[in-house]
Amino acid sequence: MIFGRSRETFLKELIDIPSVSGKEEGILKFLKHLFDREGWTNFEINVKEEASGILVVFGTPKVLFTTHVDVVEASKELFNAREENGIIYGRGACDAKASIVSMICACQHLKASGATDFGLFLFTGEERGGKGAEACMGYLQGFGIEHVIMGEPTKCRLATSQLGALCLDVKFHGSACHSAYSNKGIDANRIMIRAADKICSLDEAIFSMSGIWSVNLGRFYGGMSANTISPFAAMEIYIRTSKNNHEEVISLVKSLAPIATIETVFSAPKMDLTTLDGFATTEARMCSALHHFEVLNANLMMAGPGDPKLAHTKDECVEISELYKASDLYVNMYQEITTGQEFDIGYQAFRNQAEMLWTEH
Repeated sequence: MIFGRSRETFLKELIDIPSVSGKEEGILKFLKHLFDREGWTNFEINVKEEASGILVVFGTPKVLFTTHVDVVEASKELFNAREENGIIYGRGACDAKASIVSMICACQHLKASGATDFGLFLFTGEERGGKGAEACMGYLQGFGIEHVIMGEPTKCRLATSQLGALCLDVKFHGSACHSAYSNKGIDANRIMIRAADKICSLDEAIFSMSGIWSVNLGRFYGGMSANTISPFAAMEIYIRTSKNNHEEVISLVKSLAPIATIETVFSAPKMDLTTLDGFATTEARMCSALHHFEVLNANLMMAGPGDPKLAHTKDECVEISELYKASDLYVNMYQEITTGQEFDIGYQAFRNQAEMLWTEH
């Protein structure tokens, strides 16, 4: 049990709280209330009058479990969790509210076992470049954290690396006029569409030479009205890369949109991550907020429940069994980091009891 409820019930509660990036106040208040009620020492970290995260400490944290509370936009029905055949569906089910549940459960056991050298950090804004994590790094630097375990969907395997990411806001300027006299204006929409077509037409060889893994034309906006030639247009594009530096990629985009104004929304390098002997591994195509944690000079790791291919989709889900598997994983990782030993008999009994309760549920 976790805070008096089963793990699957807790996950469904979290899914039912719409915590879209920029609107995470509700889920932070809910979690802080639970931490306060449980008597866990916790701090709400506020940066620029906005809640950027909650840090829970058990003594002086050398090992930090961390993940994000925000999710991407979705239709209303996806914020109503449902359970079918041992699977929980809903926005954030695997990215990354299942990690929140599993990490809290692991913390619950570690606290009960007397550990006093770990912590839990839950932050906002990950889906917008990890802004919440970035804002809190100055606060976290004073704790002497040596190991960071990021919760992201990896099918409970340790990620050996994560791809880099580059988000660009590409803006185009034209000149407005009445659409009946279109030759008197400059249509920014048309210029943007032509540039977007050029980007989409790039072949794999050019992508590979530039270190580009994929390009997503994620958002378009512009125009004034249907009967006015557009004086302004923009597109926000998200590029996943195998690069540590993105100057070459930005130069390529500039060559395809030479008259555009290009602003970098965020840039994250490809990272090789720490793994542990004896633990299953995988490569991660996603880009997490781990690059912001580099200032801690800690070992950076990533693992969590769920299939990353289902994240951000209408079928986002996680198997209930993975919530239990992930809790085991996090405790085992802590034990390996701190003692080099597998989890003790006491945790095995704890796990057996939890699985029995799940079966009964």
